[in-house]
Amino acid sequence: MRNAAVLLLVGVLGVLLAKGGVAGLECYSCHDCATLDPNENTRKCYTSCLASVTCKDDGQPFVSRLCSVTNKEAGCSPSQSSANTYDCYCNDDLCDVMQLFPDVCDSAPAATLAPLALLLAALLHSVLA
Repeated sequence: MRNAAVLLLVGVLGVLLAKGGVAGLECYSCHDCATLDPNENTRKCYTSCLASVTCKDDGQPFVSRLCSVTNKEAGCSPSQSSANTYDCYCNDDLCDVMQLFPDVCDSAPAATLAPLALLLAALLHSVLA
């Protein structure tokens, strides 16, 4: 019975956290975002910007970018913008996630199916136990 309660709690938390769906894409500037591999250097500087996409309840994408001057290498000059804007610190920023993955939020509602399946499995297990 305790296992069923744990599964139920995990399922409920999963459904709550997946509200609106999470695309789960993270790109790093100065890397090739097509591979989504932050360890693969394709430009002259290390990671200076992290861009992530979250899909809202209405299916619209919300792109957030986190820039950091501390990750700037000598060959990477700061942009004209501040650290919290869409423009980040690398000259060759390949991390336009909405251009690379324009349909990223089309499959976001499917992201809620896994937590819902966990919840149903927990409920079914508790009923049958």
